[in-house]
Amino acid sequence: MNRNFILIKLERMNPEFWNKRYASQEWVYGLLENDFLREEISRVQKGGSVLDLASGEGRNSLFLARQGYSVTAVEQSFVGLEKLKKQSKAEGLPVICIESDVLAYKTDQKFDAIVITFLHLSPTERETLYHLLPSFLKPEGIFIAEWFHPDQRIKDFPSGGPEDPNFMVTLEELQKEFQNGWKVFRLEHVERDLDEGEKHSGKGSVVRICAQKTIDSRKS
Repeated sequence: MNRNFILIKLERMNPEFWNKRYASQEWVYGLLENDFLREEISRVQKGGSVLDLASGEGRNSLFLARQGYSVTAVEQSFVGLEKLKKQSKAEGLPVICIESDVLAYKTDQKFDAIVITFLHLSPTERETLYHLLPSFLKPEGIFIAEWFHPDQRIKDFPSGGPEDPNFMVTLEELQKEFQNGWKVFRLEHVERDLDEGEKHSGKGSVVRICAQKTIDSRKS
């Protein structure tokens, strides 16, 4: 890997990268919720608490709040959070906004569900994330997530994602990480058409999971 490529990867983990990306008056990833989230959120009781990790501009948080969920949005970009705060206020929606790196976020609260869409981390960081998830969930809490698969680069799909496929997620990785302590409802690798703003538009290769924390899940 050349030095310029390394710098690009490091920049994407810097809040300033996302502050610049979200500075547009437009919603970079659209205002509509993620399709997979919309399909699976009914597994969570209405009025339940949902943690939206790496909430970006807040499209999923807004959707969840409109559905009557109690939403906490965690995002490292203050620009993204300001967009969410402004829109939630305009719609009269209560959303708790917390500026924090996902892996640095700490809370004693336990949530009914966690939502992650297109949070692309290094393999080491993903392992840390997987171990953190149960500590944020109530017993039998639900996890809903979607990421780009490395085929996104192999097939040169135009719908976004990191340039380095190591920052993407495979089905095999999820099978390994969620084989113990979780009841898996859906786990799949699919190709689908994305319509999530200018940065996620067109055909894409994604992996997604909906799973429930079980009693023998990692110590929380």
